[in-house]
Amino acid sequence: AQATFATIAQNGNKLNITDTAAMLAAYLRSNVAQATYATLIQDAAKVKYTDTAAMLAAYLRSNVAQATYATIAQNANKLNITDTAAMLAAYLRSNVAAATYQPLLTNPITGTGSNGYFSYWSGTNTESYVSPLYFNSSNSRIGYNTTSPTTEFDFRKSTTGTGGPTLSLAGGNDGNGNLGGKIAFREELYRHTEVASIACERPGSGNVAQLNVYVEGSSAMLIDNTRNIGIGTTTTTDKVNINGNLSLITAGNKIKIATGTNASVGTVTLSSGTITVNTTAVTSSSIIFLTAQETGTYTGMLRVTARVNNTSFTITSTAITDNCVVAYQIFN
Repeated sequence: AQATFATIAQNGNKLNITDTAAMLAAYLRSNVAQATYATLIQDAAKVKYTDTAAMLAAYLRSNVAQATYATIAQNANKLNITDTAAMLAAYLRSNVAAATYQPLLTNPITGTGSNGYFSYWSGTNTESYVSPLYFNSSNSRIGYNTTSPTTEFDFRKSTTGTGGPTLSLAGGNDGNGNLGGKIAFREELYRHTEVASIACERPGSGNVAQLNVYVEGSSAMLIDNTRNIGIGTTTTTDKVNINGNLSLITAGNKIKIATGTNASVGTVTLSSGTITVNTTAVTSSSIIFLTAQETGTYTGMLRVTARVNNTSFTITSTAITDNCVVAYQIFN
């Protein structure tokens, strides 16, 4: 209808560029003198291609009889698509380097996408999209398996999977001891530098890994390849190594030490005022605390009378009749 076509013409920039070019090309070849047509093509550099619809609408309103105008509008979608290519080619030849426009004409890009999802090349000339990876334009956040990311990068496990998501950092030795990469934390408000990091490293030349937590450039905690831990130190000769004090800041908190075979704490019962305790926890320089318990007879004084390195130590009372329970604790 005339009213509909007039509206479309006035809003030409909203039209599909394929229909616009086809319509213009077909009309020009049929109704415009060759010289005029050539002039339009030659002057294409002065008109942005997106102005084609506006140019067509203005020309039609000024130069074409109403009946012809309506017929062109009604038949616009019936035009051959090759008209579009001809018009586009003319424009490209006038305004775009051949190396740029030729691939567009001979190797058109096809494929489908979905609003918000990242696209990728699924073939030489075909694009598709990644359904798990989503960009939320309202808050500039990226979601993986979610369209409502709550952080800058919200990484979630698929609902069909089990357990949590996995983020893998892989790499080789970079010459600085970095074996599998690191996660770095930067302060960008004032200092613009790295303030902390978690790094997977290769100590020395061995093919082993250790995990190091750095704060302000120094190691705060190290877990070596034997699962030993160093806190405030990179020395990990024991299971837990601490450079500094260990504070239990809440009343009632305890240090729990297991008892049993080869334990460093436990209880034994004197027999005729003496007992030998077999444990590999003792050394020749161990400090051993002894405390008589309430069970049994205790009239003398307790002391350690012998040590065998990594084997045993002997408790003796000054009263041969003592047969009480004695608690011991070994410190090395």
